[in-house]
Amino acid sequence: MCDSCFTRELKTFPNKYSWDKFDLELIEKVSKGRLKEFEFIRDSWRDKDDGYFQYQCQACGQKWIMKDPDRPWNTTGFHGYLLKTSRLRTNETPGTGVIKAVLFVLALVIVRIVYYIFFE
Repeated sequence: MCDSCFTRELKTFPNKYSWDKFDLELIEKVSKGRLKEFEFIRDSWRDKDDGYFQYQCQACGQKWIMKDPDRPWNTTGFHGYLLKTSRLRTNETPGTGVIKAVLFVLALVIVRIVYYIFFE
């Protein structure tokens, strides 16, 4: 991270003002050549843009992933984010580890019940 790209991640855009301010800053950095958009990746969510953008800083090489908010003025809508791609790939979605643990325990319980029903 550097001053040419962004100095911090934005986990959400809490309101329309913060999104508009960020959007203007992003447009300026892309138009001046500080950031380069290098990929648009489709996701499985059926929303207004159906994917997210990847940018790379031309000064420090940091890669960023950005998803537009659906409606930044709506308190119940999706508010978007700007994250480093390295963080996104190394950390799973929050709560994924807990879900995996619960599913594993549930699978063990089901196997034990099936074993008890058929073999005892």
